Amino acid sequence: MSSIEHGDDYSDMDIFKVVEEGSIVTLNNDMSEEQVEKIEKMLLEQYGKKLEEINKLIKKIRELIVSVEPLGLLNYCSGMFKTTCINTFSEYKLSVDSLPTSRMAEYVQSILVSTKSNDNYIEDEPEKVYYEIHSKIEKLYELIYIFLLSWIAKFEKEHPDVDKDIIKSLVEEQLLFNVRGNRYQYLNNEYNKDLLLGHDQVFRELFDMSANEIIEGINKIEYCLSQAWTDKVNELTDLFDSQDDLKILEGDKRSHSLVEELFGIKLYDVLEQTGWNEKLVKELSISIGNNSNFFARGEYPGWPIIDLPIKFKPFIEIDGHFYCFDYYNFSDNIYRALQKAVTRLAPDYKWADVQKESSEKKVENIFKEILPGSTIYTNNSYPIVGESRQYAENDLLVIYDNVLIVVEVKAGSFVYTAPIVDFEAHIRSYKSLIENPNNQCARTVEYLESKQVVELYDDDRRVKATIDMDNIEDIYMVSVTMDNINGFATKSEKLAFLNLQCNAISIAIDDLMVYRDYFEHPTQFFHFLNQRRLATQNKKIALNDELDHLGLYIEYNQYNIAVSEIPDDYSEIVFDGFRKDLDEYFNSLSYPGLDLKKTTQNIPELFIKIMDYLEENNIPRRVQMVKYLLDFASYAKNKFCEQINHVLERQKQLKNTVIVNSLGEGDSLRYTIVVYQPGVKPIEKEEIQDYVYEKIVWNNDVDRELIILYYDDKDIFKSIECKTYTYIDVPEDQKLYFEFLGEKDAIVKIEMYVKKNKMISEDELCPCQSGKKYRDCCLNREWKHFRYHSPKLYE
Repeated sequence: MSSIEHGDDYSDMDIFKVVEEGSIVTLNNDMSEEQVEKIEKMLLEQYGKKLEEINKLIKKIRELIVSVEPLGLLNYCSGMFKTTCINTFSEYKLSVDSLPTSRMAEYVQSILVSTKSNDNYIEDEPEKVYYEIHSKIEKLYELIYIFLLSWIAKFEKEHPDVDKDIIKSLVEEQLLFNVRGNRYQYLNNEYNKDLLLGHDQVFRELFDMSANEIIEGINKIEYCLSQAWTDKVNELTDLFDSQDDLKILEGDKRSHSLVEELFGIKLYDVLEQTGWNEKLVKELSISIGNNSNFFARGEYPGWPIIDLPIKFKPFIEIDGHFYCFDYYNFSDNIYRALQKAVTRLAPDYKWADVQKESSEKKVENIFKEILPGSTIYTNNSYPIVGESRQYAENDLLVIYDNVLIVVEVKAGSFVYTAPIVDFEAHIRSYKSLIENPNNQCARTVEYLESKQVVELYDDDRRVKATIDMDNIEDIYMVSVTMDNINGFATKSEKLAFLNLQCNAISIAIDDLMVYRDYFEHPTQFFHFLNQRRLATQNKKIALNDELDHLGLYIEYNQYNIAVSEIPDDYSEIVFDGFRKDLDEYFNSLSYPGLDLKKTTQNIPELFIKIMDYLEENNIPRRVQMVKYLLDFASYAKNKFCEQINHVLERQKQLKNTVIVNSLGEGDSLRYTIVVYQPGVKPIEKEEIQDYVYEKIVWNNDVDRELIILYYDDKDIFKSIECKTYTYIDVPEDQKLYFEFLGEKDAIVKIEMYVKKNKMISEDELCPCQSGKKYRDCCLNREWKHFRYHSPKLYE
C-alpha cells in the first residue's frame, strides 16, 4: 500500500508512492516483481484488443466527420479550441487540460483531406454530430495512451536486447510528438523574418511574391487564429455600449460584419485575410479527399499520433476557397512547409545553404543582444589536436569578460515521422542535431585548451584571430537547433542512445530568444547558464521543457542543490509546470491590453546596482563576481544588505572602519566586507589583506572573498571591488605569524563572550567566529602561542 502525499491530503494507491511538493512530484515504484509480471502479462493480452478498438473508433469518427458539412465542423473545432484558451495564457496548462480539444481541428482536417466527399450531409441539427465527434476524439486519445502501455510491453518482449532506457525514451518521444506550440507568438514574426528573407528571390520567381509579403500574410493568419476573436468580441461589446440596441438589430453593417467574423468562417479564409495569390496558397493546400496516404498506412492508419497530412500543407481547399483553422499546426510548421513547397518546385535551389547562413547569423545576433560588448568569431577553422594537417570547423566563439562560449548551430530539419513508426530515424535525427554538435564542441574545447595562445583560421587557412587562453577562466558549450526538439534536447545528456563527449547545453533557437528577452543582465545570464550546465550532470534532473530549467532557477536559484537534496529512494522525479508563470508572461506580450509582470527572483536592489556597475564599467572578472553574489540564498542576500546598512551607520558613529566577516553555515559564504565612506578613517589595502590572510589561516579556509564597497556621503552605492584569496596565496613564511594573530583574536572573543554569557554550550557556534560549533573548534583546539583553558560548559 502506498500514498499520494500533498500537504495534509493522503489517498491510497496500490502500485506507486507519489509525493507532491508544490510543482515537484516524486514517484516511487512500490511494485513487487510478481506485480510487474502480472501487469506486463495483462498489457500483452490487451494489445490486440486495444488496437482493434482504436481502429473501430477511428472508422466511426471518420464516418461521422464526412456526414456533416466540413466548414461547419471545422468552424466548431476551431471555436471549441478558442473557448479552452479564454483566460489561459500558459502553454503548459493548455496542453495538460485540453489536449484532445486543441488537436481536434488538425485531426478533423487530416481526415477530411484523406476521405472522399459525401454530398449527402446531415442538415438537421448537425451540432449533435459535432458533439459526438468531439466526445469520440477525446475517447480516442484516452485509448491511445492506454494502448501505448501495451505497445511497450510487446516491444520489450520482441526486442529483449534493446536497452530499457532506450525504450523509455521511445515512449517519451512519442508522447512529446503530440506537443504543439514551438515558440511564443510574439517571437514568430522575428523568427520568420530572419529565416525567410534570405529566400526572397526564389519566392518572387516561384510565387510572384516577395518574402516580406509572405511574412506579412503569415502574421495576418496567426492574428486571425488567435487575438482576432477577442478583439472582435471587444469591438462588438463597445458597439453595443455606444449605440442604441434597436438600431444595431435593425441593420448596422459593422455589427453584422463582426457577428459574421466571430461566428462564421471569414477569419479562416486565407486569400481574403492575407492578400496572397492563389499560386502560393495552392502549394500549401490539400483539397478534400486528395490525400491517399493517411489511411493507406500499414500501421496505425488514420491515427492522430502519427505525422498528419496537414503538417506541411496547412490549408484545406473547399469549393474553390482556401481555409486555415489550426493555429499551432500553422505557426509550428509554416517555415518547413514553405521549404517543402520551394524544393518541390525548384529541386536545384540550395535552400539548405541559405538556411545555414541565416541560422548562424541569427544565433550570432542573439548572443550580441544577450552579451552586449562581447567579441564574437564566426565560421572558425582550427587544426584538430593530434592531426596537424586536418582542420575542423566551429560556428561561433563568444567571449564576454573572461568567459568563452563555444557555439554550434544546427539548421537541419528534424525527422517528421512518428517515433512508434520509425524510432531508428528519430535516433539518427537526434544524433545529427544533438550528438554531433555536442562532440564538435568537445573537439573545439580540446583545441582551445591545448596551448596558451590559440589561433583561429578562415576558410583559406589564414590566421584571422588569436586568443590568449590565460585570460579565459571558464568555457561553456552550447549547441543551438533551428528546429524545436525541446523535449529531448533539454535532457539530451540523459538519453541512453546518445554518445555525448561533453556537457554541452542543447537548446532550440526559440528558447534562446526567450533567454535573450528574459535576462536584463549579462552576468545573471551566466549565473543561470552555470546552473543549466550543472543540470546536464545532475541525474535527478530530466525535464521535458527547456523553460522548466528557467522556472526552477527562478524558484530555487541554485536549483541543482535543491534537487540533489531530494531523497534517492524515488524512481522518478517529475518537475511539473515550473514554466507556467513564464508562459503566461511571454504569451501576454502578444496581447497589448494585458500587463502581466515578468516573474523574477527576489534580488535586493543593492545586488542589482552592483551588477549594473560591473557591466556598465566592464570591470574584469565581473562574471565571477556576480556568480559569487548570486549564489547566495535569499536570506543570505538580505543578510548581506542588512550588514552593509549596519556598517554604514556604525562607521558614522565610530568614525573608524568596521570589518564584517561571514562564514555562513559550514563552509559556505566565506567573505570579508570592508566599506569605504566619506568621514570614516579608512584601512589601508595591505592591512585588509593581512586581515584576510589571518582569517584564512585561523579557520583553515580553502578560500575567502574580499568585498570592498564604496559609498558616497549620502550612503549611495558607487562601486565595488572583489578578490578571491586562497590558502595558497598566504605567504609561506608568514603563516605562523597569521596563526598567532588568529589565536590571539580568538581568545579575546571567547573571553568577551564568557564575560557576557558566563558559559558556552558545545553546540553553540564558536565565539571565535569560525562558523563551526564550539566543540569542533576552540573547545579542543591545540593552542600553540597562548595558554588558555576552556570555560565551563553547560551540563
